[in-house]
Amino acid sequence: MKLNNTVTELNNALEEIKILKNKLIISEEEKSIFLKLYRKFKQ
Repeated sequence: MKLNNTVTELNNALEEIKILKNKLIISEEEKSIFLKLYRKFKQ
């Protein structure tokens, strides 16, 4: 099922966002766009 791959990719992206956030490189806009997608798939 492709959904599992998508969830894995989103989880990997979340880890990358945490790293970027720690480095203060990611913008608030990028974070909010990703988090909307992440919540949508996590339901």
